[in-house]
Amino acid sequence: MAYLDLYRNDVPVLVTTDSILFAIHNSYDVMLKRVEEEVLIPALGALLAAAHAEVAGMAPPPEDAVLAQGQQDADLFFEANSQTFEFKPTIADVHTDPNTSSVLHVGTGFADLMVLVANTSCGLKAYAGPASSYFERIQSGFHRMTDEEWTAQLAAGNIPDRPAWTSEFLVH
Repeated sequence: MAYLDLYRNDVPVLVTTDSILFAIHNSYDVMLKRVEEEVLIPALGALLAAAHAEVAGMAPPPEDAVLAQGQQDADLFFEANSQTFEFKPTIADVHTDPNTSSVLHVGTGFADLMVLVANTSCGLKAYAGPASSYFERIQSGFHRMTDEEWTAQLAAGNIPDRPAWTSEFLVH
């Protein structure tokens, strides 16, 4: 839109490769988020629900304790994963400073991508998956935030900066 506004106002425009790539990447991010939220997450949720129903319907022979334990483990796995895609950030007050009337909170938010490189017997291997995000928030007036307040703040896009020490291991 910025280029279009400049063009309409007869302002000379220099279009660089960087600005085009930036626009493409931003469009891709928006499309990918939409596909994840509207297609992939519901499809994966339905797949997990169907697999859970299938496993729950299997009746292992009473004398096979190993198979019965495996079915219990699978049931626990599917039950835990049925809530995996719900956005449920948590915040907790960890320190109250009576001198400044403030409360330090720590909270989780949207998941981060974690990449771990391990030296295995087969050489270096990279593993990737979700990891909890970490935030710190100071509230004045002895106000203790609830999970609902924190969730609303994040959902509104009011996401605080990460603590400086996290720059040692976070890449943006």
